[in-house]
Order: sequence, then C-alpha cells, then structure tokens
Amino acid sequence: MKRAWLLVLVVTFGANCASRTTWQANQQATQNAQPATESAKPSTADSDEDASSEPEKEVPAEFKEVDFKNFTYPASFEKGRFTLKGGLYEYPRPEGGGGDDFELRGVDFVDLTGDGKKEAVVQIFWLSCGGSCDGGVHLFYVYSIRQNKPVLFWRIESGSPGYGGGLKSFVIKGQRTILELFNNCRYKGMTPVCTQTKGEFGKFSALVYTRFLFESGGRGVALKKREVFPFPPGDAKNYQSEVSISND
Repeated sequence: MKRAWLLVLVVTFGANCASRTTWQANQQATQNAQPATESAKPSTADSDEDASSEPEKEVPAEFKEVDFKNFTYPASFEKGRFTLKGGLYEYPRPEGGGGDDFELRGVDFVDLTGDGKKEAVVQIFWLSCGGSCDGGVHLFYVYSIRQNKPVLFWRIESGSPGYGGGLKSFVIKGQRTILELFNNCRYKGMTPVCTQTKGEFGKFSALVYTRFLFESGGRGVALKKREVFPFPPGDAKNYQSEVSISND
C-alpha cells in the first residue's frame, strides 16, 4: 500500500513538472514572436534639436572683435556708466535693499546711416528695485566702427512703466526709427520725461502713449515727429514690448 502511494506521488509530481516546462516554453515562444516596437521607432532627438535651434546672426567683419557682453556703456544710472561681464552687471544697494540689474538682451546689425555699412544696435534691460521694482528700462545703443574701434553713434532710453514711462515698441527699418512710450512723454537728452494724464492714478497706469519718429543719416539721428494716442487698456504692467530691427 505504501509503495502504491509513492507511485502516485511520483506520477503526479512528474506531470506537474512537465506541465510547468511546457507553459514556460510557450511563454518564451510568445515573447519571441512579438515585434520589437521600441527598436523600430525612429529617433527624433536630432530633428527636435534642429527645429528648436535659431540661426546665428551674421556679424559684419568689422565687429568680429567687439565683445558687447564685456563692455562699458553710458547711462542715466547714478554712476553714469556700467560695465557688463558675461552680459550682466549687478549693483546691490545694501543700505536700502534691492539694487540695479543690467542684462544684455541682444545685438543686431543694420545700416542706420545709409552709407552702406552696418551699425551695431545693442539692447540692454535695466531693472531697478527698492521697496518694489520699477518694471524695467530698455536701453538702446548704436555703435559704428571708426579706425577699427566701436564709437557710439546714438543712444536712447525708454523710461520705466512703473513710474510714468515704459517701452511699448521700438522699431528700426533702415534709416527710420519709431519709438513708442507709455504716457505723455518728451525727451530731455537721451532720457524721457513722462507724465500721467488726468484720470490716471497709481503705478503702471497709462491711458495714452507717445510715438516718436526719428530719421538718421551720416551726421546723427533727428526727431521728426511726435504724436500722442489713447491707450484703452489703461495699464502698462507686464506689457510685452515689441522690438524689431531690420533694413527692410
């Protein structure tokens, strides 16, 4: 009787092992039969990189050795000038908190004088903060090359939107420059003086904007026209300024 039970156990165990071995073989065969979908997918890394990259701006030969990221610029800043290092300059104010930050935003090349040679138009953003920030001032510098050195041809500032000014747009097309500032503005030298109109109140308020038309030639840049237009939104805070520079 004992031998009969042992025989039953051996037969049952052998059947289970055979069944498990058959199931594993079937699973392996099924996996091998599935298509390798991951390896068949095309790689998009190169195409994505090409699509996101922007073409580099062509730099005229005479400006190849000018490093505008490490350069000293004049401004209405209290020190009268500032020097960028790596495209940045920070001036902390420990006595009152906050400070001034200058950042290079871009360099474009355009024939502003009409002599067939291009000038460099440098854009710098200046943010001043104390108890709060002023919204930022746009600084524009135009440099020509004379005797292999950059020489300032023209510069102009936008004023800040937080305190009665601020840039709405700056467009250069050849020898014509259209500059628009929030509120009612006039220029005193290179710095605007802007006043809010009746009914405006508070920081960043603007019910009108001023448009300036400048024309340039070999001797300099001259103001040709000034106009004031309504600005229905009435608020210049977080406004996305337009900047366009071309010979077209």
